[in-house]
Amino acid sequence: MLFKFISMIVAGSGRGGSYSVRYCVSSVATYSHVVRTGVPKAHGGRRNRGLIQIPFLLIVLGTVGLGGLNATRAYRKQKEACPSHNPFLP
Repeated sequence: MLFKFISMIVAGSGRGGSYSVRYCVSSVATYSHVVRTGVPKAHGGRRNRGLIQIPFLLIVLGTVGLGGLNATRAYRKQKEACPSHNPFLP
């Protein structure tokens, strides 16, 4: 019986759901019931995907933007220091 519960829990985790096992004990018999809990992957799991990606996108764009500003500032500083020789150009 334990193998059945473990196999159901492992099989359920691949589909995106989570399972909890509830044991009911009475004087006559002991039985258990597997209850599926959590948010279904097909409906509720995808709604907030864009909201999760937005902060990471802002971090990446901010990093690229600050890197570009630093490169531009270094280019101008080098150009002012030695206008005849520019090491940034081939």
